[in-house]
Amino acid sequence: MDIVIFEPRKEPFKTKINNKQEIEQILGGPYSEFIYKSNGEEYAAFCHKEGWRKHRDEVAAVYGTVILAAGSSRLEDEDKHFLFNNGMEIEKWEIAH
Repeated sequence: MDIVIFEPRKEPFKTKINNKQEIEQILGGPYSEFIYKSNGEEYAAFCHKEGWRKHRDEVAAVYGTVILAAGSSRLEDEDKHFLFNNGMEIEKWEIAH
């Protein structure tokens, strides 16, 4: 699966993984999974469980490394730069059920 890794204060980069176990290795432990929506497109989003803080139903702030995986669409440069420029403290992540 094609993914983009966003680390605080680093340029985002694309890579490829074979399975979700590799996500745990990249994030250094158990992860939370979200649906990230941007311009009508949905992406699978993963962060370390300790990096996620729920504020209210369906909304969370994410701190630390985030991994995005495209569903049927590709990751756009503006998605990468939005996350990078906002310091990884992202509001309005929709939680996957």
